[in-house]
Amino acid sequence: RPFPGDRGAFLAFFAANYVNAAALSAFRGLFGGLDLVLELESEQQFEVVVGLAGLAPATMFTIMDAMADGALMMGLPRGTALKFIATVLLGSAQGLIEGGRHPALLRDSALTSRSAAAGLMELESAGIRGLLMRAVREAMTGGAPGPQPGRQPHALA
Repeated sequence: RPFPGDRGAFLAFFAANYVNAAALSAFRGLFGGLDLVLELESEQQFEVVVGLAGLAPATMFTIMDAMADGALMMGLPRGTALKFIATVLLGSAQGLIEGGRHPALLRDSALTSRSAAAGLMELESAGIRGLLMRAVREAMTGGAPGPQPGRQPHALA
């Protein structure tokens, strides 16, 4: 969503080797107002970002919805749960972006209670890491074993 002013606005690109430095600099300057500009090294990296661009928010919305269902089951109104979950995740994401600490360290610092650790244990025992890693692979390949033939490169030309 490359629209300056939108929360989470980003642009990902890779420049073909024939793009000169002046054109590349001008291109970068056009998108300086975005939250994130990723200059990638290859089309393969671009395909990963394309997959993540849709998968990451869809996954987080699915997780938020499921957590709100669990909170409702335990007695917290759904709307209250969703606002709380979204606020906590927004703060968590800002902490990751601004703090530069590894997510595992942030996770460890968030585990301040037995109940949080018990909930994380459930996720880990269900294989959440492998599931999410496979989801990224599938989002990138669309189910195919590698880059899809016939796709046009998305290089800056």
